[in-house]
Parts: sequence; C-alpha cells; structure tokens
Amino acid sequence: MPKLVHSQITDGVTQTSSHVLGLGPATAAINAYLGQTQALTVLFANMVNQQQQQATVGLSVTTRNVTKLLGTKPPQKRAVNLQTSSWQQTVTEHRPPEPQMPVVT
Repeated sequence: MPKLVHSQITDGVTQTSSHVLGLGPATAAINAYLGQTQALTVLFANMVNQQQQQATVGLSVTTRNVTKLLGTKPPQKRAVNLQTSSWQQTVTEHRPPEPQMPVVT
C-alpha cells in the first residue's frame, strides 16, 4: 500500500524551497551594493580629509606670502616662562605706584 502525502504538505515544502532559492540573487545583489557603499564612504572620508589638509597648507602659504609682501617678520616663537606668564609681567610693570601715607610729625 503506497503512502500518500497530502497535497498541502508537498505545496508547503515546494514553496519553502523555491523561496530560499529565490532569495539567493537578491542576497548577492544586496551584498554587492553594501560593499560598494562602504567603498564610497571611505572614498568620501578620504576626500574630505585631503581637502582640509590642502586648505590648511593654502592658508599657511598665503600668510607667509603676505608677510613677505608687506615686509614684516612673522612672529617668532618665544620660550614660555612657566614661573610667570607675560600677562603677570605686564601687570607688574605697569602697576601704578601705591599712594604714600602722609607722615605726621
């Protein structure tokens, strides 16, 4: 006596198998798109970084050329005294004299 399988069961198995097989190309396409998106993201990040570096170099070159055209010297680096700052020295140098109390004899 042959064992018969209900038609709804065979339809369910067939649909599941065809669904899994049908997802293969879509999954491959999504993975390809994600790889391309990640590559473009890295490309744009590198472009922005390079643009910022070029802007910094351009600003420093412009500053150097303007100082040469105007005949001024660029500010020199000075050693920083850690004991007293330049602000404290300026305040000390320009402090008005303290008033003297009159001497009573």
